[in-house]
Amino acid sequence: MLVVPSAASKCTQPIALAVLPADGRVDERLDAYSTLPVSTLRRLAHLCDGGGAAGARAALAQMALASGLYAAPVRGVTRLPTVGLWSPEHGVTCPVAFGQIENPVVITFYRSFLVAADLEPIKALFDAFRANGRTVVGLFAPSLKQPEAASWIKRQLQFLKPAAIVNATSFRVAALMGHPHWMQQRPLFFRSP
Repeated sequence: MLVVPSAASKCTQPIALAVLPADGRVDERLDAYSTLPVSTLRRLAHLCDGGGAAGARAALAQMALASGLYAAPVRGVTRLPTVGLWSPEHGVTCPVAFGQIENPVVITFYRSFLVAADLEPIKALFDAFRANGRTVVGLFAPSLKQPEAASWIKRQLQFLKPAAIVNATSFRVAALMGHPHWMQQRPLFFRSP
């Protein structure tokens, strides 16, 4: 266990140290550098890998508990889904929460925006379209190159039949959709890679 001398008491206090991989895999070499039990390290890694603000708060609370400090329970989803809908008011939500929407503007973006809590550009797009009287839906995925994520996005677009798609990924949504008849005559905006 790692110890740090305390200047005030001239004694040593053990500190909680977690060395975690950042790639979603278990690394027993990093476990050996840590001073926490493996079960705590796995919980911390699970929370960090899940991403999102609630996951980060839960990881900090877990570290506080491991350090002997009180931490209140963290409420909310502590692991972001792989794909989903998002809005500024509701955060990550189920497609059913939006109900039946007539020809919305759909903004597609990477899940990494949520993981990093870097949603200001997406919020700005929501605000701009709403200021012009449009209904807006945000769809996120880790990558449209992943078959399951691409299939989910495609199903959502087929259901929503958007008036326009603003693609904040570097993947062409039109290629994903195969140019269905309802997408003809609808604008598709995308960020070039």
